[in-house]
Amino acid sequence: MDILYKLFAPLKYKKIKHQQKSIVDVYLPLIVAVLSAIMCIFVPEPVVILGEDGLLKSLSGYLQFLTGFFVASVAAIATFPNKNMDVITDGIALRLNGEQLTRRQFLSYLFGYLAFLGLMLVAIGGVAELFEKNIQLLLTLSTSMLLMIFKGVFLIIYLYYVFSIMFITLYGLYYLTEKIHENKAEFTGEVGNAAESKDERGNNP
Repeated sequence: MDILYKLFAPLKYKKIKHQQKSIVDVYLPLIVAVLSAIMCIFVPEPVVILGEDGLLKSLSGYLQFLTGFFVASVAAIATFPNKNMDVITDGIALRLNGEQLTRRQFLSYLFGYLAFLGLMLVAIGGVAELFEKNIQLLLTLSTSMLLMIFKGVFLIIYLYYVFSIMFITLYGLYYLTEKIHENKAEFTGEVGNAAESKDERGNNP
C-alpha cells in the first residue's frame, strides 16, 4: 500500500485547508461545469462528446500541453531561489494535517495536483477514443431520456475537473505573479522600517 500512497501523493492538495481555497476548488468549477453542461445539451446543435470533432478529442491536446507545463512548474518551484517562497503564509494560514505550509510547499502541492488531474483526463480521453465504437453501440441501446441523463452526468463530472484545472491554475499564477514578490515588514527596532516595507494584505494566504 505504500506505493499507492506515493503514486497518489499529489491528491494531498485536496486536504489543504483555507476558506478561499474551497471557492476555487469546488464552488466556481462546479457552477461553471453545470452551466456548461446544460448549454452543451440544450443548444440547437448539441455538443458531440465522442468522435473526431467531439469534446474529449478537442480538449485532449489542450490538456496534454497543460500537463507538461504543470510538471515543469513543480520542478521550477522546487528550485526557485526566492526567500518569499519559504515563509509561512500570512493571514489565515494554509494548513495540511494541522501544520502550516510555506508558499513553496503549497505551490508544489498545487501544481502537482494539476499535473495529476491533467494526466487522468488525458487518459480518460484516450480510453474513450479507443473504445469509441463500443461506447456508441451501448448508447444506441439506451432510451433517449437515459441517454440525456448519462450525457448530463458525464459532462458535469468531466467539465468540473476541466474547470478545476482552469481555476486552480489561475490561483497558482496569482501566487507566482504577485504574492511571492511582496515584501514582508520586518521589525528591526528602527523607526520607519516597517512603514517602508509593503505588508501582505487581508486574509489572502
